[in-house]
Amino acid sequence: MGQPGVIGITFSNFFSTQKDRVIHLKKYTGTVHIIQGRQDPIGESTVYEIQELLPQSQVTFIEKCGHFPWWKNEDQSCKRFIRC
Repeated sequence: MGQPGVIGITFSNFFSTQKDRVIHLKKYTGTVHIIQGRQDPIGESTVYEIQELLPQSQVTFIEKCGHFPWWKNEDQSCKRFIRC
């Protein structure tokens, strides 16, 4: 969330329908990294649903971590993904 432009991308289609979002996502061909805490209360199924839409995505789970990896398991998150 701290990267420039991410908030705009995240909320650019906030009021779109799910169908419109899916169509938009399927058109994206760039690199995708899905990073999620293993103990995220949202669950793992959403990760795999996103991966179905974006087959080029790479999934990484942060162990012993909830919804916010950079807060819940800073050591693992920072060493692997975030410039701390």
